[in-house]
Amino acid sequence: MITQALRFAHQVDAWLDRTFGPPYRILLAVGLGAELIRQCRELIDAGGQAWHVLPILLDLALLLHTADALYERLEHRQTRAAGRRGRGG
Repeated sequence: MITQALRFAHQVDAWLDRTFGPPYRILLAVGLGAELIRQCRELIDAGGQAWHVLPILLDLALLLHTADALYERLEHRQTRAAGRRGRGG
């Protein structure tokens, strides 16, 4: 059951990435950034309680992963474009 849910999530993510490309990854990054800001404000309002830090760390990890995926996609695109220019096409 969990494997099927993960496979479905992967297929949906891959479809969104193919369909919308970098704007999809940028939207994810902006959403995570907004969530990080909200969580930091919540941490300050809560007086710095330690349990508020975990969601911030998790969102930071997700943001890094999303930025890495966008970087890899853009790097792959540049490599393909350079290859086409090298072939004269």
